[in-house]
Order: sequence, then C-alpha cells, then structure tokens
Amino acid sequence: MCGRVGVFRGPRRGRFGRRGAATVELAVVTPILLAMVGGIIEYGYVFMAQSVLTNATREACRLATLPGSETTDVETRFAEAVAVLGLSAQDYDLDIRETGGASPSVTVQVRVPWSKVSLTGGMPVALLNIFSPSGGRGSSRSTDMFASSSMRKELSS
Repeated sequence: MCGRVGVFRGPRRGRFGRRGAATVELAVVTPILLAMVGGIIEYGYVFMAQSVLTNATREACRLATLPGSETTDVETRFAEAVAVLGLSAQDYDLDIRETGGASPSVTVQVRVPWSKVSLTGGMPVALLNIFSPSGGRGSSRSTDMFASSSMRKELSS
C-alpha cells in the first residue's frame, strides 16, 4: 500500500462548492472597477475641456491682436472654438482686456463652472471640497475652470 494512510481531508466539494464565492467576489469588485473606469473617463473629458478652453482663448487672443479687429469678432471666434464642448455664451464668462502704452497687449480670459464641462455635473469638485483640509468650509478650491492667454498687439503699418 503506497500512499498516505490515515489522513482525513474532509468532504470533497470540487469546483461546485465555490460557486457562491465567485458571485460574492464579483459583487464586491464590480462597483469599484466601474467607479475607477468612470473616474478615468471623467478625468479625460475634463482634461480635454481644459485643453479646448486654453486653445479657444489663444485663438481669440490672436484675433484680438490683429489691427482692425472688433470685440464681437473675438467673441464669435471664441464661441466657435468652444462649440465642441456644447457651451453657449451664457455658460462662460469671457473677459477681453487691452492695455496701451509702448507695448500694447491683449489678454483674453475665460471662466467656466465645472458643472458645465463635467460629465458628472461637477461631482468630483464637490468631493474634493469635502475631503479638503478645511472640510469643505471656506475651501480655497475653485469651482470654475479657468483659461487665459495674453499676446502683444500688432501695430498697423
């Protein structure tokens, strides 16, 4: 007789005895994975929105530096550039400033609420405010997305 004698291994369940354990593991892991995937998608979209806003301010500022450009032309160019985000003129605050002097320049700034550019309606900002050191009271975190561009104004010949 070869083999182990007297070793009791308990009842044999085989692969059918753990069927419920896999279901419980799936139920625990799936919401965590879905939240992670949703966070990755949200972060990517907000990153893209910031890039679009920065590029739109640059394009509007470039148009504002040209001789003979009007404020309405600059606003129209900015609106065309942010149309991909689905933003209308009521969704953002556009500020165009010209400075004079020996070296005149133009600065274009835009401020957009997170709720207008976020897929989740600004929920990540709310979470950041909750988990901030001040506990969400008087937090210094901004609830707006901001972009700015500044260029020297071209002088007419």
